[in-house]
Amino acid sequence: MQNEATQNNTFLKVGGVAAILSGIITQVSGALHPVETATIFDPATHMKEIAANPTWNAVYLGFTVGFLLMLVGLNAISRAIVDEPAASWARVARSVATATTAVALVFFVVDGFAAKTVALAMTANPTDATIAAAGAVDRVGRAFFGHWTLLSWGVTPLLFGVTVLQSTTFKKWLGAFPIISGLAGLTVGLIQDFGDFSLGLLPPFYAAVLVFNVWMVTMGVTLLRRSPSSATRAVQVLGTT
Repeated sequence: MQNEATQNNTFLKVGGVAAILSGIITQVSGALHPVETATIFDPATHMKEIAANPTWNAVYLGFTVGFLLMLVGLNAISRAIVDEPAASWARVARSVATATTAVALVFFVVDGFAAKTVALAMTANPTDATIAAAGAVDRVGRAFFGHWTLLSWGVTPLLFGVTVLQSTTFKKWLGAFPIISGLAGLTVGLIQDFGDFSLGLLPPFYAAVLVFNVWMVTMGVTLLRRSPSSATRAVQVLGTT
């Protein structure tokens, strides 16, 4: 039992570090991503900008690493909540976060690495076929953006916000941050899903991302400060299920 408690405490600490790193890496990657302008509505011009951007793949690699770390951090947050009604919400939030991460990783492949490959091909050989392919990838990326925002910055933050608000493990005020982020992300995602990309959606999107990343860092620090006795209690409860 003591060994299990030690392992669980280690996992919470690893999750805390992962949560902190995810918030930092994801936010930095977002800051390095070029700010979208009206050129996004002209696929040929937009793809030329992507082809000329030397940091494009690095930015999306950062997003990929950041989201994988985020999943580890969210798992640790949810698994820290046991022996209370909020534990059921924590399991739901954890499951949704796993599915959301899968969607996000596909989005990063399409909007990041695939777009770069197509952009380079179009720039090297700007035929009708390559321009059409560029337009298709660009359009799919914009559509993916809406659903990714809906899930990653809307549904997932809301579920974790509700979980933390009901939890006795964490201070309730910590649940306010993901709810604020989630409401903004949900609004942007729904507008995008039922319409088209608009530059006016970027401010609330950026706000949602920033708030959630700050929350991840805060929760990471909180996990690192948790006492070993909390981990022992978690193992005892899990051992009876």
